Amino acid sequence: MSLLEYLRATGSKKFRVVGQYADGGGVGEPAPKTRSPLAPKDWVRDWYANRQMINPTHNLMLDKVRPNLLKSIDTLPDAQYLDVLSNKDALGQYIPANHKIEMSNKMKDSDYGKSILVHEMGHSVDVPNANKLSNINKYAIKDNIASPLEGFRNVYGGALDDLRADYEERLNIFRQENSLGKEKLTSTDLSKVDSDSLLNFLNEDNNLFGDNIFNINDTDKKDIALNRLNGKVTVQDENLIPQDIYGRHKYLSEPTEVSSRIMQLRYDMGVKPDEVVTPIMLRDFMEKNNQLEYLQDLRNVSKDGTNSIIQMLNKMVSNDTPKKNSGYLDYLKSTKNT
Repeated sequence: MSLLEYLRATGSKKFRVVGQYADGGGVGEPAPKTRSPLAPKDWVRDWYANRQMINPTHNLMLDKVRPNLLKSIDTLPDAQYLDVLSNKDALGQYIPANHKIEMSNKMKDSDYGKSILVHEMGHSVDVPNANKLSNINKYAIKDNIASPLEGFRNVYGGALDDLRADYEERLNIFRQENSLGKEKLTSTDLSKVDSDSLLNFLNEDNNLFGDNIFNINDTDKKDIALNRLNGKVTVQDENLIPQDIYGRHKYLSEPTEVSSRIMQLRYDMGVKPDEVVTPIMLRDFMEKNNQLEYLQDLRNVSKDGTNSIIQMLNKMVSNDTPKKNSGYLDYLKSTKNT
């Protein structure tokens, strides 16, 4: 198994498939002992009714829009429990167009279902006419969420160097298997190579270059193929990341997904609306609840580990309503061929 194949195989554990991780947890996970005793909707309402920001100016901004925030929560209908959701593998989801929440029947009367419901309510709470307050959230996320490259390094360490070496090794093997030698190739040389074999090799690495080659007879595609086989294409570090893992990181680092997981974490930690989260509080919670999948998601995409998570817990206030089903559809498009 090549390193690329290994990363794709383990990626489902590190950055889970959307249907498994989009809603922040697995069936049957125990509730943290610190979790708030309030029902999810009551807790979310209490949070926004009594939330106090660290920065006094930000708190004044919040006071101006607090009535609208509470109205957004009060008008949210009770979750609908269904056997199969629109996203058939999900345990819960917020649907912006209908302003409703769907939950899997697996989560009905489930202790962990409460945490997932808070996650979905985190998607539903908007800050109407509060651009400055929205920007505070965005900056808090921007400052503390890793780029895809940083996130990949967080999870896989020095694997990028190995990926580059892996690609170069496969390129050399391909040339040897097809008696291409090490000299510069020409269009005539390409015509001697089995077209299916050539296309399979080139398209396997489309994540490295950002394009597929479906018709090797196109002049442009032939030039691209020659450049790759002749080693003329410089692959940027970020483009070495397997496309499916890249897509998962992009999805998990979207503001709507980060905000909802932060709300879950506050609920499970039992954080009060006027409480400042300290490093000791977060470390203690993480040590006792390491199995929580949404917590692993936050760690994987955070720029500076627990320090970044603490900054977001203390500085963020709410979410921005997603204009579509978050990044789910874009994610599926990016991984349909993997």
